[in-house]
Amino acid sequence: MSGDGYDSDRNGFDSNERGRIFENGTDRYFHDRENGYVRDARTYEVGKDRIQFDKIKEAGGLTSSIEDKSGRVGGKKDATQLKVVRALLEKGEINHHMLRTVEGEIISKDVQILIDGMVRDLGDKFTHQIIPRDAAREIWARGRQREVGKQLELPGVGEKAREQKAQQREQREKVAELAKARERAEKFQRMQQFLEAAARGKAESLQQAERPRQRLENIREIVRAREERARVEREAAERVAREFPVPNQLLGRVAADGGEREREKARAEREAAEKAREQPDRAREAAEAAERVHLHREALAAQRERAEREGVSPDVLRILHAQWAQPGEQLQPEPVGRGSGRAPQPCGRPGTRTRRRTRARAPAWSRTEHTSVTA
Repeated sequence: MSGDGYDSDRNGFDSNERGRIFENGTDRYFHDRENGYVRDARTYEVGKDRIQFDKIKEAGGLTSSIEDKSGRVGGKKDATQLKVVRALLEKGEINHHMLRTVEGEIISKDVQILIDGMVRDLGDKFTHQIIPRDAAREIWARGRQREVGKQLELPGVGEKAREQKAQQREQREKVAELAKARERAEKFQRMQQFLEAAARGKAESLQQAERPRQRLENIREIVRAREERARVEREAAERVAREFPVPNQLLGRVAADGGEREREKARAEREAAEKAREQPDRAREAAEAAERVHLHREALAAQRERAEREGVSPDVLRILHAQWAQPGEQLQPEPVGRGSGRAPQPCGRPGTRTRRRTRARAPAWSRTEHTSVTA
């Protein structure tokens, strides 16, 4: 589009002036300064290549850049700059780059390939903005107005203003760095507080866990002492029972009293075990019950042996068996001796006379029990 108004506007200016006027115009036309972009002399390096951008914006730790091209794009410098931009975007040193060109201006084939590859591969990290030529004339006009304004400035005023802006920028960077350092220090302090609280909580939890264990051990000691005392009492009772046999009624009362004590002891042990969060020791109670049954049976065996030595008849032994049996227990009667010659008696009066005669032959120590059964 050579020869149109945009070309005629730019006639008479060298490449540096064209670039400066167009850059100033885009700043006013697109409000780059209001959007946070400023000129920056920072240099970016990738390998041996070094480039600078027309405008830079830093926000939230992210860097964005703009490059304005008012005319032809296709020299070696332009291609190198695009290659470096791609490397910076891929490494994350800059977050976004915008390339502005004017519609109808020549772009070389190599540069166009680079632009198309960046648009395809980098997505929203790279933007190629093509400015229409009528908008480009407006941009040029606004840039020229700024050039005229700069000529009216007093000597040194513009330079001083630029120095002040640079100082302000440095001050902002220092403030931002101090804020980051303060944030890191606060984060480190919070981490220390968290670790200290965790250590205190662990120590307290260990102490709390130790107290129940100590209480449980004390309860176990009490239970063991009670079991030992019960064992001693049981052995003493067994010795007395073996040396001094007693009638069935007295033995039942002793067993009942002993059972009550055992039940009281078992209840106390269950309460202690529940406090310690353990199940009652059923095996021990079963063993003690089995021991009582065993003692009772031994007493019965001793009574039978004594009755047999004194010549008690088989009929009397059957009655004694019925009396000696505990509730729910069935004792097998002793077989009738060979020499007795007695046959089973029918029901009625004769059986009663037989029992009376048998009772007369029973020993004195068992007559009270026989009388109660006959009645």
